[in-house]
Amino acid sequence: MDFNNSGSATPQHLTNDSLPLFFEGINLILSQWTALQIVVDNGFGTRNSRLKTVQQLATDIFSWFSKSRKSLGIEGLDDIIYHAVSVPLSCDFDDGSIESTVNQLWDMHEQFLEGNYGPLEKLRSEANSQSNVVPQSSEVAIKMKTIAKMMRKRHPTW
Repeated sequence: MDFNNSGSATPQHLTNDSLPLFFEGINLILSQWTALQIVVDNGFGTRNSRLKTVQQLATDIFSWFSKSRKSLGIEGLDDIIYHAVSVPLSCDFDDGSIESTVNQLWDMHEQFLEGNYGPLEKLRSEANSQSNVVPQSSEVAIKMKTIAKMMRKRHPTW
């Protein structure tokens, strides 16, 4: 067992009750990953590969976190996500969004181990607010420009 800041033992595995909630959180994080959604929505890779990639990625992430905590390292999660999205979607994500997604997944897992499901509630709230509002932020515009630049590099004839 690991020990948290208060000195009490932190479980190494999620409880059976938390597993479906954690999987929901993974899917919400992936659905809110702007770069991934732009690539999928704009048709990179084949239609089947796009759908399978996102579904398989969620399953792979969930399975990865199901391993013993002693074997987990954040770099391994980074590699899984990079290889799962870059090859099938023919796109390099060099905008820092893979690292951001990895950190978000890692932090959510740590919170779930401590019995704190606040990150899931926050993700649900963000998903509800995003479905009602068209994003207007400059951050989204910058990410879209970065992705367009990456895609032009990869496919110069576009």
